[in-house]
Amino acid sequence: MQLSKALHEYLLYLEIEKNKSFKTIENYQRYLGKFIDFLGDIEVEEIQLDDVRKFRHYMNHLPRKLSVNTINYHLIAVRAFFKYLALRDFQVLVADKIELPKTIRPKVEFLNIDEIERLREVLKGDSISDIRNMAILELFFASGLRISELVSLNKSDIDFKTKEFVIRGKGGKLRPAFLTPEACEILQIYLNRRKDNFKPLFISFRFKPSFVGAKIELDKFRLSTYRVQEIIRKASKQAGIIKKVTPHTLRHSFATKLLNNGADIRSVQEMLGHSSVSTTQVYLHVTNKKLKEIHNKFS
Repeated sequence: MQLSKALHEYLLYLEIEKNKSFKTIENYQRYLGKFIDFLGDIEVEEIQLDDVRKFRHYMNHLPRKLSVNTINYHLIAVRAFFKYLALRDFQVLVADKIELPKTIRPKVEFLNIDEIERLREVLKGDSISDIRNMAILELFFASGLRISELVSLNKSDIDFKTKEFVIRGKGGKLRPAFLTPEACEILQIYLNRRKDNFKPLFISFRFKPSFVGAKIELDKFRLSTYRVQEIIRKASKQAGIIKKVTPHTLRHSFATKLLNNGADIRSVQEMLGHSSVSTTQVYLHVTNKKLKEIHNKFS
């Protein structure tokens, strides 16, 4: 079978049988598309381990240098593709022979209490946009959401009586999330100020409704991930915070605060939606407050 046909069938398999998200399928299509562009549309049985090594070397020497992590994403996609082909009884390269470059975990950036208060201060305001932006900030701090999870929320998802909601995370996995009193209060103020019947929890106020026949495109006004990043970036600059602050920094801050306050790592893993506890353990080296206290006491 030719690579292009095999890729088409693999993407259908990811969508129908594995129920992968649109974003995941899009990424695999892009990574494997580059692999096909490099090798040509040859038969899958012809591909050897040396071809994969040459592809890795090619990516490592592109004019626009790729990070080790980005190269790994491509190789992970190639390896998963070959595992799928083996399941379909094609005589292909053994996927486990494809090794991944070692990566160094980046340093976890998080905000301290003073920086969090400075962010809150610059986001204060009376306009509907100001209140929305404050609600976004408080929701990040309350629940440690990924940015994609935050923008996908609808108004109906939030239960203000129980102060909780359910998140559909990576791979479609569901997990509970909870509101702090601050997040609950500002969200209710924000929603009470809204005069529309749009579904999204966070919407853009830059556009006026456009009609298609008699139907308003209700989901068109959902706030984009780019706009949320822009809000956080602009606020951190106004607050005079030197470090790079992104929505993921707020997620890191949520996890760090929980661990510093004594939460066990398994609970934090569940609240963050990590499939493996090893992903959560990256926070431990910045949260060993108690160990430092013991060291200071006995040294």
